[in-house]
Parts: sequence; structure tokens; C-alpha cells
Amino acid sequence: MVVQKPGRINIKGHYSFSSSYSYDGSLLASGGDGDLVLWDLEKDIVFHKIEVAGGLVIKTAFSPDGFFVVTANLDGVVRVYTVEKGLLDRQITAHDGAITSLSFNKDGKYLALSSADNTVSIWDMWKNMKVAEFLGHTEPVSSIDFSPKGDLIATCGYDGRIKLWKVEGETYTLDMRYGKKDKDGLRDITFDPDGKKLAVASNDRIIRVFDVENRNISLFM
Repeated sequence: MVVQKPGRINIKGHYSFSSSYSYDGSLLASGGDGDLVLWDLEKDIVFHKIEVAGGLVIKTAFSPDGFFVVTANLDGVVRVYTVEKGLLDRQITAHDGAITSLSFNKDGKYLALSSADNTVSIWDMWKNMKVAEFLGHTEPVSSIDFSPKGDLIATCGYDGRIKLWKVEGETYTLDMRYGKKDKDGLRDITFDPDGKKLAVASNDRIIRVFDVENRNISLFM
């Protein structure tokens, strides 16, 4: 049952934990406790409500072409659904721990994943295979983001570390630590549109804006 009120859509029985827009902004995906809901924002309708195995949907993301929507789950499996029909296309058994975050590169060929098992991986979505694995965090990796050019990925974790990794070569070009793990662990990381800055959210309630080229913090919030 869908109940619409001014400025919002309520779906009976759906608890939203994560959400994401399609790249053109016309669709919205909402992940909940065992389900995935897709909205058409232009038509103002819910066009799919999908049961998702694996428990809580931690993150959702649309592929850049809008053909697929993917979910990150507690069971370490990434599930790929077709947007048009809402059908499960494939499952990627990616990590031993929960998938905490995911990010497509600009053409949708690669999907980067971070996990509670302290590791990061990159999957070739066209060939359906893992092409890279990154080791270096000592606590769960909480967030991941591709740079706009697709040559770098940024990660942060509960070990309080920010890492910049070269996609080619599987090595990191930067390793910085802020605060103590657990108390001041880092929660979320994202590049700005030109790839020159990173915004990092932390458990200490501070957002730091980091200059990628000069490798220093340019702003505290």
C-alpha cells in the first residue's frame, strides 16, 4: 500500500535505510530491511518493490546507464537487479563480511566495493569477475568512492584512515590517519565533481574537506 502526502511517499511496511538517485535524477532507489523500492520521480509512482535476500540493504546504486540497480547487503553479497523489470540479474559473492559501500566508475564497467572484512575490491561488471583487491585497512572499511576520472578510489574506515588507491596497480598513493579508531572512526567519503577534493565524515562529528593535490585539509565543518 502506498500513501502519498505532500512532499513525500510512504510505503506501508518499508523501512528505508539507504537511498540513491539514478544518474539522470529521474529514479530513486530505497533499500530497507529485506526489500528494495524503486520510484519514478517524474511520474510520482512506485514501480517496483523487490524482496531482497541477505537482510538489511546497506547501500544502493544505479549503474550510469540506468539499466541496473545494485544492493550492498549484510551477507557480503552484491545483488544486481534490472531496473525495467525488477528482476535479479546476478549475485556477486564479493566479501566475507558485510558490504558497507559501493561505487560505479563513470562508464559503469567497474564497481568498487568496501567491506567490514577490512578489504576493498573492484569488479568488472561486463565480464562479471573480480579484477582487483586492496589490502591495508586494519578495521572495517566504511565507505568508498571512484574519482570522476576513474583512475583513483578513495576509502575510509573505522581505523581512522583515509586512503587513495591507484586503480591500476592496486597500490595506495596516500595513507592518512585522523583520530583514534572506534571513537573517531571515519564514516563516509566522497570526491567533488572535479576530483580535486574529498569530503570525509567522522564519528567525531566533524566533516573534513581534503585537497587531493596538496594533500592537506582545506576546511573543517
